[in-house]
Amino acid sequence: MIKYMRFYATKEDIKKISGIANSIFGTLVEVPKSIDALPRPELEDIRICLFAEESRIKDVVYDTSKMYDGTILRPIDFVESPVLEYSIVGIPEEGLFLEQQLYSCSSDLDFQKKVSKFFTKIKKEFKYVRKYRVYVSPNIDVSIAKFDQDRIITEEDMKKN
Repeated sequence: MIKYMRFYATKEDIKKISGIANSIFGTLVEVPKSIDALPRPELEDIRICLFAEESRIKDVVYDTSKMYDGTILRPIDFVESPVLEYSIVGIPEEGLFLEQQLYSCSSDLDFQKKVSKFFTKIKKEFKYVRKYRVYVSPNIDVSIAKFDQDRIITEEDMKKN
């Protein structure tokens, strides 16, 4: 089952989210996106991290696929692996809030229950802005904040739910 949450947050909110994650999942560790032989350069404006419970590292599954030139690639299998993806797109600059996302599509039912509980707790800490389908931290002063994608979020947007 696919679960995701898009949001704008402050550095303090990220610390709080991390604490909530640790209370639900225990220790999370970053896992590689692939175990390819080929180095893959990261795009400068996209940062993606994959996390798994420390006790479940052994359950992370990598697919095997063969490219047209015979190169073997081993990308992570998102459906079979109990992983949570955190991504942020854009180049940070002072005063600009970038949209962030948490995502999971694992078929592992126990993991998905934890993901649901995690998202529910986080959503209680944020305000939902329907016109952009995004959650916004109440710690962001929207009257002076700049958001990526030239979004304008007002106090009125923060009150609607």
